Parts: sequence; C-alpha cells; structure tokens
Amino acid sequence: MGDAVKFPIKWHEECLRNNQATLYGAKVRLSVTTAEVHALETICLRHEGQIIEAKKQGRDGFDRDKFMQKRNKKA
Repeated sequence: MGDAVKFPIKWHEECLRNNQATLYGAKVRLSVTTAEVHALETICLRHEGQIIEAKKQGRDGFDRDKFMQKRNKKA
C-alpha cells in the first residue's frame, strides 16, 4: 500500500473553494440548459399541434408564426 500523504488545512480549504466554484458554475449551466430544454419542448409541442391541425383541415401548408395563434379581440 502507498504511504498516506497529509496536507495542511489551508490546502484543503483552497480545494473546497475551488470545488464550490466549479459546482456553482455547473449549477448555472444546468439552469440555462434546463430553460433551453423547456423552451424547445414548448416549441416542438406547438409545432406538432400545428401540423396535426393543418392535416385535419386538409391544408397543404401553413405559416408557422400565424397558424393557430390566439388573437386579442378588442371589445
């Protein structure tokens, strides 16, 4: 077996700070990625719904930005 190496507390504290900084960065990246995933899921579900509805209506195409959009009607 290898000899155990003892490091000073200061060294361990610095390692901990570095690991905490890395963890924080990973959490930020995860948060951004999670938001991107949710946005893409929403886009895909909407587009899928548009395709299904266009086929039901017998359409041969549609404007993705306008088809099935709710319109605000003023009273």
